[in-house]
Amino acid sequence: MARSNSSRSGSSLLERALSRVGGHDRNNTGLWLACQLRDSGCNQDEAEHVMLEYASRVDGGSADPYTSEEAVATLKSAFSRTARAHAAGGNLSVGGPCQRVKPGVNRVRNDVDSRGAGLTLATLAEAKGFTVDELKGFGVSDRNQNGTWVVRIPYQTEDGTEAAVRIRLGLGKEDGPRFKWRKGDKAMPYGLNRLDAVRRGGWVLIVEGESDCWTCWHYGIPALGAPGKSVWPKAWGEHLSGVDVYVWQEPDAQDFTLRVLQSAPAARYIIAPDGIKDISEAHIGGLDVPAWLEHLKAKAELGSALLQRLANTQLTEAYEQARGVIESDDPLSLIADGIRALGYGGDLKPAMVTYLAATSRLLEMRRGAMPVHLLLTGHSSGGKSYTLSVVMALMPPEAYHNIDAGSPRVLIYDEEPLEHRALIFGEADSLPAGEDNPAASAIRNLLQDHQMHYEVTVKDPETGDHRVRRVEKPGPTVLITTSTRPLGDQLMTRLFAQEIGDSKEQIAAALKAQAKLELEGVSAPDCRLVAMQLYLQLTAPIAVVVPFVDELAEAIARLGSAPRIMRDFARLVSLVKAVATLRQHRRRRDCAGRIVAELNDYETVRGLVEEMYADSTTGFTRDVQELVATVARLCAERPDGERITNTVLSKEIGTGVKQVTRRARRAMKGGWLVNREQRKSYPADYAPGEPMPECPGLPRLMGLAFVPAGVSSPAEAEISGVDTLTRVTDEDGSPGAVDLPGMLGMPVETAVRLWRDCGAPVVQLTPGESCSDLERLLASPRVKPQHAECVKRWLAVCLSRDGVEEVSRV
Repeated sequence: MARSNSSRSGSSLLERALSRVGGHDRNNTGLWLACQLRDSGCNQDEAEHVMLEYASRVDGGSADPYTSEEAVATLKSAFSRTARAHAAGGNLSVGGPCQRVKPGVNRVRNDVDSRGAGLTLATLAEAKGFTVDELKGFGVSDRNQNGTWVVRIPYQTEDGTEAAVRIRLGLGKEDGPRFKWRKGDKAMPYGLNRLDAVRRGGWVLIVEGESDCWTCWHYGIPALGAPGKSVWPKAWGEHLSGVDVYVWQEPDAQDFTLRVLQSAPAARYIIAPDGIKDISEAHIGGLDVPAWLEHLKAKAELGSALLQRLANTQLTEAYEQARGVIESDDPLSLIADGIRALGYGGDLKPAMVTYLAATSRLLEMRRGAMPVHLLLTGHSSGGKSYTLSVVMALMPPEAYHNIDAGSPRVLIYDEEPLEHRALIFGEADSLPAGEDNPAASAIRNLLQDHQMHYEVTVKDPETGDHRVRRVEKPGPTVLITTSTRPLGDQLMTRLFAQEIGDSKEQIAAALKAQAKLELEGVSAPDCRLVAMQLYLQLTAPIAVVVPFVDELAEAIARLGSAPRIMRDFARLVSLVKAVATLRQHRRRRDCAGRIVAELNDYETVRGLVEEMYADSTTGFTRDVQELVATVARLCAERPDGERITNTVLSKEIGTGVKQVTRRARRAMKGGWLVNREQRKSYPADYAPGEPMPECPGLPRLMGLAFVPAGVSSPAEAEISGVDTLTRVTDEDGSPGAVDLPGMLGMPVETAVRLWRDCGAPVVQLTPGESCSDLERLLASPRVKPQHAECVKRWLAVCLSRDGVEEVSRV
């Protein structure tokens, strides 16, 4: 009779389990069923029959079934514990709630379960395989909150002070939201009060969720928990110093491992084995958790290997997608096409300069070098933001960090990394204001020194005392922002100012582009261009050498001596490097692996930024020159008493009054115009001032580029006293009479092939001269005889018995 009652009880419990199970609750419901079968008097054989029936019916053909092995393991775990006596009012035949037979433990509230009236501590303890007392020992409790039971999980600081509380509302996701924070609390690591034990043990396991922590602590395993797989900021790494870190990676949670690696680069990670999601599930399944975990720890892989593997895979995929652009004759022409395809009309120079500025984020930076920080200026609604948005559409998310609006200090406390990224402030008003503002100074240091340093006083939550917190963020970082007016003097000396054109022709072209978008729709960004920037991002820092930098420096020094010329020159060199980076497939590399820029790269930059460079250094532009010339002409023609106002100039030049006013301010700042009207709020009355200087623009460089032997870094190449540009033609330009095949003793093509076979090394020429591109040298119709003689000697060494070793020394 007892057996019959047990069978009926088992069938009833099975049906109840099947009715309550949800799509994400099979394991917990299986545990509940096993415990109820044990407590109702079923023997293990009878219970196993019920559990196998549960396993066969619970999934209904799911691709990820609840297996019979899982059912039997769960049953063994339940029967390894003492059966419970039913509580008063409990109904064993329908699996009513029961109470553990243990002195001092409160009775389970038999009118509460996880479905209807919330979650009790007893229900949670049973589901996770603990006693109520164990959870209480971890500080966990329950309470009735507005008629619903919830579990209260305290988060403590290292000294045991309660700093936050996380409320657990239910067991399964099917019950709705499972967690919430106490109002006003912020996320923090779980288990900081056990850091002393962690340090004594010398290692720690980072897990997701509190129940995994409870399981680890139950077995004496040092652990810290994250309140969710998406929550582990880099700053939490301060708690992990001095110990070996292991990360438990649940299925489909690699992003959690990557987050922890940002704060603990030396960490190892453990991938959850098949069939076991986490430590808690292993405990519920009856595994020997310490031995099992030690076995998994022995197989744990370094996180750095994971990062390298992901980077290599991503790098290969990005290159294959971008191959058509990277290996094209000139990627810049495809970039220009991509910008136009996104609806950009008129002059492409501002957009191309912005693109190159963003690309300069990738460059290797020595002390004193500077990427191309950029300010897009122009009148309101003139296309500044549109230009920026079009260019950023061709960049992957990894390439930039965008701050639309917020506190001026948002950048300092933001967790986003800035190394080799473009920092986009949609409006310059969001930048910290004031020349003496510490936050503004920190940003200027980031732009100049490639590292942000900021110190702030904070209150220590443990002692109540104030201490200094140092915020450090590595660069290099490129700042790009927009404004209708110049920024502070100290910041402006670190920026190139690119004005967005406002001529009638430019406006007409922009309107035509907008009309085309209306008729044909908006095109998606060219995925090849986005993939190219991702590929470059993954290879940063990118080393580039500009072999003609010495001659360029001398030529620019002859143009003028503006106070900011050093910084402007550094940015000009970075622009050349950015162009060479984009054309790297068509550029050779030197013996140090650096991309070697060519004169054509400089000419591209000169064509794009000549006017912007003059504007940034002297304020002299063609627009300002036209305005000053117009004032001089009108002043000579006007009758006595006629005023030359902004309105008059607007009609003469054919542009807006605001644009005229802005150009006039620049001209007056340079002293080239004066305003004869001194009264406030009266229309201006312009007259010529000092004569405008000649502005030849950026210099043209002639000749072929060479790199000095022994140069090992961009810093050496750019500050070396050796002449890095050797002319291979006579000064008078007369053709030489060199019989190269006869002098070399072989055809020119053979000499070039030998040079390439030796790895295209730098060839020493006359004292102080060395050639990095032998093919270009020998292709010149006016090569100097002394250079040909030097090449002949080099070839003799190359062909000698020990030529390979000697060539490497050459």
